Amino acid sequence: PNGTLAVLLADAGPITPETTLVQLDLNGRRLGAYSLLSNAYTNVYPYDWRWLGDGTLVLCGKANAAGGNGTWLGYLARWDMRGTPLAAARPAAGGGAAAVQLLAFPNPAHDAAQVEMVGTETLPATAVFELVQVATGRVVLTQPATGSTLAVNLAGVPAGVYVGRVVADRRPLATCKLVVIH
Repeated sequence: PNGTLAVLLADAGPITPETTLVQLDLNGRRLGAYSLLSNAYTNVYPYDWRWLGDGTLVLCGKANAAGGNGTWLGYLARWDMRGTPLAAARPAAGGGAAAVQLLAFPNPAHDAAQVEMVGTETLPATAVFELVQVATGRVVLTQPATGSTLAVNLAGVPAGVYVGRVVADRRPLATCKLVVIH
């Protein structure tokens, strides 16, 4: 909104759970870099992020709890532009379909992507995954939403920005953003 571009970079390895937000002007010059560090998580894999109107961003992904047993957890964190954590939370446990979060990776994707459903106990048997082209609102791909990780074949899907969504009985349960490149 302020005429700049922000790029999210992550070292997703087990050594440093660091994510960096780099702010560029329209000529590509770096205006700032903000490291988003976590003492609560290791093996941080950010999947998506979104600017909020108040100058903060929300970052979601999966990680291991620091000092934990290696179990993957979904996380949601809110940061200001200086890298200060404002709030961090795991998705609510036992929330059923209402607590489902979709995380797409890699993002951007080329020929295939995985969509992980975090926070779900069981989805209705009627649940499907749809890929909707943002520019046209057209559903370009539909497949059953079974299991917690979906393999999505993007061969033949035009490059562009998409919304992935899990729908049951014509009601969306969760969405994520997915960029397709070729």
